[in-house]
Amino acid sequence: MNKYFKNFILCGDINQYCLLCKESFHLIPDIEKHIRWEKHRKIIKDQTCLTKFRKDSIYKIGSCYYCEICNLVTSNMASLKEHVKSEKHELLKNKPDAIIKKPAGLFDSGYVIINKVILNLAQWNSIVEGKCRLCCVNVNTIDDHISTQEHIIKLIQTETNYKDNLSYRKIDENTYHCFSCKKIFAADDFEPHLATCENTDEIEIKKLKEAKSSRNVEAMTGSVGKMDYLEKQLLVTLEDFYEMDEITNTAKCKHCPKLMSINFKSLIEHMKYQHDKTKQYTSSEESEEEPVIYRHVADNGLKRSRLARYGRSHYIKLNHNGGKGYCNVCDRFLSANLKLFKTHCKGIIHRGHLELRGIKKPRPRDPVNYNSLSIRSYTIDLRYSPEERVVWINGEFCVSVNSYYMIYVIQKNNHYKKTKCFACDLIISHGEERDHCLSTAHMNNFYDAQILMRSNEFVREVRPNLFHCGFCNLTVPFADALEKHLLTFKHNKSRTDLKQLTTIVPLWQDFNPLAMDPEELYIALLRYDYDYIRLPKKKETKKEKKEEKDKEKSTHCL
Repeated sequence: MNKYFKNFILCGDINQYCLLCKESFHLIPDIEKHIRWEKHRKIIKDQTCLTKFRKDSIYKIGSCYYCEICNLVTSNMASLKEHVKSEKHELLKNKPDAIIKKPAGLFDSGYVIINKVILNLAQWNSIVEGKCRLCCVNVNTIDDHISTQEHIIKLIQTETNYKDNLSYRKIDENTYHCFSCKKIFAADDFEPHLATCENTDEIEIKKLKEAKSSRNVEAMTGSVGKMDYLEKQLLVTLEDFYEMDEITNTAKCKHCPKLMSINFKSLIEHMKYQHDKTKQYTSSEESEEEPVIYRHVADNGLKRSRLARYGRSHYIKLNHNGGKGYCNVCDRFLSANLKLFKTHCKGIIHRGHLELRGIKKPRPRDPVNYNSLSIRSYTIDLRYSPEERVVWINGEFCVSVNSYYMIYVIQKNNHYKKTKCFACDLIISHGEERDHCLSTAHMNNFYDAQILMRSNEFVREVRPNLFHCGFCNLTVPFADALEKHLLTFKHNKSRTDLKQLTTIVPLWQDFNPLAMDPEELYIALLRYDYDYIRLPKKKETKKEKKEEKDKEKSTHCL
């Protein structure tokens, strides 16, 4: 099936139209950019087939119905049912590539060129004598009318035929529009006309050329003038593409350095098949006119594809909307930016984690010895604040409960929420933190971690050369990366914010220690913390709210 059909692009002979974004196109490169557009792709994800017509790939878009198989729009349910039973639909359903639509002509500068016939916008859209024959309405402003969705759909879906250098459109069962002579015919008159119809443009040029070669000077004078007038009218349509010099009878292409004699047919052939519009050439003789500035259009779909490809090769996964990336090696979120991804992957922390996991060959480092102490020997007093979900260790450090147990909540979106245990290097489901922390494996890893005896810092060595920062609740590989982390602004801010909680010392002193034995203390903190966060909040009754408001009013009056 055509990929444009799947992207809800209604395809015609010259015009294409996106039914979801309501944008029209005339060039294939513009369609390719559009279907990679992030907004377009997001809208497509929200589209679902009608349950009754799921096998026929029918979608409801607004008040219309779209058949993805046939690339057809119907306005009501009756027409849809009739279409689904048609032979054409059954054929394409069984053989999706049986009919392939291709552009029938060339569109440029507001003109359509088909079978050596040149049509302006009004003629191509079947607007004759101020009336649109497709929509059966009078037209005051052509540009406004031909940009409406109703007209575009009718234009694309109206049958147009091309044969034997003749082109015509079947508007309805009783009306035909002949492109060759640019006239409207009734069905009874059209068949006889088609047998004798010829391209008026070709006939006029042929007669004028014959008159030009005639020896009859008097006849030639009038004919030559008419021919020159007609040729000039045709050449006016090409001024956007060529620089024409009537004195030397030459035309220079504005998109490539081709220089040709002024001949309408050769100029059209060059436009259609030869020159490459994507390449810009510079001439040694600069024009006095102002240079043309080409604006670069950002392709967000392509950017996201490159970002996802780079992330996959460096253990970074984008979230569902591509707004953030999560590094599975460092357990960190990153903004969705290719430059930021590359900077992170070249950083000392990412490379260090790769070395610890054996993915990358470790580089030589000088051994660093720290004075350390086990948490059993270090913890003398531990107090807990349920409102802040923090613990106060020995009256010196204040860290969050999750950081104390070395677990970190990973929430990529509303539908994905996991928890990373740094002590065990495991991903666990959300809500299973308490059971995991009570497991023997986690408790052993927790007590095996050594606290580095550094002033104003709470850092534990979880495993050899892997350190856990208690203030930031993250892991850092190797001593050199740890020293750099402790000097960062983010770390200092986290330490300062937690240190401010020590200003409520009287409140802390009101809390009795949870327990004196380290293992009893470990279990008691889990029980108090997770029981507290699971308690439902008490709802205020109307009477209590009223009493509180009356109390505030009386206080204000005093």
